[in-house]
Amino acid sequence: MPINVIPMRRSAQEKLTDQVKEVAAMATDRDKTLVEQIIERAKLGIRSSDVFVLTNVACALLYLLHNTHNREIVAAWAQELLRRRNCDMWKYNNATIGFYNDGTICDAQHRILAAALSNKPFETAVVFGIELGAVDTIDAGKHRSAASTAFLEGGIQNAAPKTAIVKRAAAYWTMQTGDRESFALRSETEQKDEVIANDETLRLALEIAEDARNDATAKCVTPSTAGFLAYLLLRGGYDEGFVHDEIVDAMSGSDKYSPAIVFLSDFKKKRKTITQLKEAGIFVLSITEGKKGNWVTGKHFGKAIEGKRLPDPTYYPPIAEAAE
Repeated sequence: MPINVIPMRRSAQEKLTDQVKEVAAMATDRDKTLVEQIIERAKLGIRSSDVFVLTNVACALLYLLHNTHNREIVAAWAQELLRRRNCDMWKYNNATIGFYNDGTICDAQHRILAAALSNKPFETAVVFGIELGAVDTIDAGKHRSAASTAFLEGGIQNAAPKTAIVKRAAAYWTMQTGDRESFALRSETEQKDEVIANDETLRLALEIAEDARNDATAKCVTPSTAGFLAYLLLRGGYDEGFVHDEIVDAMSGSDKYSPAIVFLSDFKKKRKTITQLKEAGIFVLSITEGKKGNWVTGKHFGKAIEGKRLPDPTYYPPIAEAAE
């Protein structure tokens, strides 16, 4: 009787390791000597540090042969670091490679793996003289956020709410266009750069949200959503005065926004929840169509949030206006 053999699926970590093995197979005597020098120095157990320029092949050898006392690799993080290196987003910094006194890697395995696959030299500081008992103190803190980096590098004020807005806007544009690459802000560096590049628009959006919070007779839209909507519309090409007035009206629940507010209330009662992005899409549709002189009903809102795409927040001037 024939037996069906089902091949075992290899994990993402195993696939990455296979790729590293292919790189290591190209090792030259120079690569091997460099690795041997590093390991011999580590085994001396003397506290010291130095800067090394590691070839990708040397990194492959270190990862395969001297990474036996470490946590499991997170494949997604290693692939993200590889993406950053390939996009020239990696910069020399104070993140080091640490070695225990037995010659095994104690830190930086994800960076080493990414460097092995990037086909680019990896310049880094290496620290020696670390005892195995120090393992419970390594990576015990938290990484620096995009907001704190934006403040430190760019002097950005109110960096935290601005970072929240650009991340939310990127998610909105991704869902609006279906383009998962152009608007993605996967790393803190990309988020920080987006905040610094659009700081003036973000500042204006937050000011509009604050004015709306003070001027609105009700609070039908939260201040954070108001700032996010203002940013979307300003980036979409709507002028400041128009955006200000519309955000105040939306937050107050004025008559022209009552259909949107009623629709959302009824929807939440029937369907329990709605994503923040789709809720924002309801107001984007009201504002953009209202600018064109169109009246939006519950039917339009339903179509807007049931589909895979969100309403476009871009301002398209009338033909006569565009001709001028």
